[in-house]
Amino acid sequence: MRIDLAENADWKREDRLQKIRQTTEPICIELTWSEIGDDLLQELNGKSNLQELLLFGSGITDEKLKQLGKLPNLRTLQLSGCHVTLEGILQLSSSRNLKRLLVSAVQPRLDDQAIARLIETWPHLETLDVGSSDLTDVGLSQIGQLKQLQKLNISHTKVTGSALSSLTDLSHLKTLHANDTHLSDSAMIHIGKMTSLEKLNLNHTDVSDDGFREVQKLRNLKRVYIVDTRVTDRGLKYLKPLKTIEYIGAGDNVSPQALQELKEALPLFARNRNG
Repeated sequence: MRIDLAENADWKREDRLQKIRQTTEPICIELTWSEIGDDLLQELNGKSNLQELLLFGSGITDEKLKQLGKLPNLRTLQLSGCHVTLEGILQLSSSRNLKRLLVSAVQPRLDDQAIARLIETWPHLETLDVGSSDLTDVGLSQIGQLKQLQKLNISHTKVTGSALSSLTDLSHLKTLHANDTHLSDSAMIHIGKMTSLEKLNLNHTDVSDDGFREVQKLRNLKRVYIVDTRVTDRGLKYLKPLKTIEYIGAGDNVSPQALQELKEALPLFARNRNG
């Protein structure tokens, strides 16, 4: 059951709190861009059926995270855009079943050491979002320990790509957001070995046609984003062997003619209205 507690939600707050109190179903609490009152914290404290806690841009703090107590069945924690520290996040370290952790753009920004602590605390994560953090290649090398990882966001970080080799053994990795990083052609050698990838975001990187050649090896790739890269019509042709392609996000770096040629070669891409 999804319960939206944002200030502009349709339900009266009292009714929503009562619903939390009464239901025994697994629940997802969504509270984006809103303050968190003591009444809600009291209702959520130790809530055994709370599975998802989505607090994007909310007024959560370290102290309020502590008041949540133990949440034994929490599977998703989203704190993106919140003012919380590593110590605050670790207040929920007893939630051993956590699978999805989204902490992009938290303030203060997480660094390599902090991200390593998160990985150590939750080694079975399937989704990790550390975008807009102070992650470098040193910290990226630690992410390779998450053997169940399926989705990774390292966008808007200091990563150059030299440590991407540590991710090539992640056989479940399907989504990689590496946009707005310092990735260049040398990083593509490692990305070409991530053969389980279905979605790859390279927007605003220094990848060129030569590096983009490596995508030919990604036989499961469905969606790729290359806006504001150095990939041109020549590089786009490397997608032709990939019959799984459904969407290509490209900007002025490629021509409409080149995209049309791909539509003729890729049946799934041709049927996609957004293609």
